[in-house]
Amino acid sequence: EKAAAPPALLCTSGPASAAAIRWIQRCLEVSGDACQLFYSGDFDLRGLSMGQALANLFPERFHPWCFDRETYLAAVAQYPGPALRDAEHARLKEMTVSWDPALCAAMHETGRKVHQEAFVEKLAESYRHFLSGNSERMNFNGPEEAVDSLWAADREVADR
Repeated sequence: EKAAAPPALLCTSGPASAAAIRWIQRCLEVSGDACQLFYSGDFDLRGLSMGQALANLFPERFHPWCFDRETYLAAVAQYPGPALRDAEHARLKEMTVSWDPALCAAMHETGRKVHQEAFVEKLAESYRHFLSGNSERMNFNGPEEAVDSLWAADREVADR
């Protein structure tokens, strides 16, 4: 029996380019229904917007990966990032994301961004467990299936 290929890990700097989006589309097209898209990004407006764009583009395959209210609150308590600007704070008050309706409200309440570097160990541990077949110990918000999966991690470097 042929072993499953390891999942691809795509990291972009800032919002994914048209080329990155096309690469994701192509991977999903040729991989069949078992291929899923797991997204993680910075907890800021750009990271949320990128996640929502991917959720809208790939609604049947999108899953947040360590990108929820619980992860945000744990990270901001340990490594609070830069304060939200007034315009960002106001926008978060009106914003929601489809995968976690409480996330934007939590970010608005704390008034802080959190960059992925604050929880990179959690991302790396989750990915290692996935690769080792320990799907029961994975830490992402979505189906815990050890299948061919596409993981997209967005690293926002603007505003640093």
